[in-house]
Amino acid sequence: MDVWGGENFELSFKTWMCGGRLAIIPCSRVGHIFRKHHPYSFPDGGAQTYNRNVARVAEVWMDEYKEIVYRHKPAARSAAGGSLMARKALRNRLQCQSFDWFLRTVYPQLKVPPDMQSLVRVRYRLAAAGRCLGVRGLGPGSIEMVDCASAPYWTISGGMLSLDTARDTCVVAQGDSVHMQFCDQATNRWTLNNNQLQYRDGGVTRCLSPVPSLSACSAATAWVLMSPGAPVRVE
Repeated sequence: MDVWGGENFELSFKTWMCGGRLAIIPCSRVGHIFRKHHPYSFPDGGAQTYNRNVARVAEVWMDEYKEIVYRHKPAARSAAGGSLMARKALRNRLQCQSFDWFLRTVYPQLKVPPDMQSLVRVRYRLAAAGRCLGVRGLGPGSIEMVDCASAPYWTISGGMLSLDTARDTCVVAQGDSVHMQFCDQATNRWTLNNNQLQYRDGGVTRCLSPVPSLSACSAATAWVLMSPGAPVRVE
């Protein structure tokens, strides 16, 4: 690991997976204050250093789940992570648990995408340029159209349309409007049918439009689901 970035993940994974634990002291107060500038330099640049560190954490500690990291940070896959032999030897010597064990035992609340196909960017089919479904916070006005290159990934599963980076937040409908809300306040009424994101309520089916809102299903409410790594293109 170099300079800064990713060490918080490694410290947690290594502690739990190798027989330790992190304890929360009742009534404790913990603060984390970012400075206006880094008191140190990044010889290879901040982004490259962070991607390198993330790649090392993923390769050493996350087993097959490392692919989820690379879907969110494609640049990390090609980052020069250096030799991992010493770190992997340490993990073997300490007889550390698998990352699957960590998810099942330490953090079972974390929901993992069930498969590669469930993770998608949602692009509006008729846009003159690559425009995708985006989000900003919770509540009214929290769903918007953004450039596909910076759009988040979504998961469509069990009737829920949820944000992959915050799996406890889902798209909910109120009248014709749609917005983000915690999933425990959502209803599992979303389905994907003929490139339409359909929402069924009281026997009436409407479709997600690029406003974004619910409207009558038509050619104007067609979407394209883009898997990670898919190029942004116009049809």
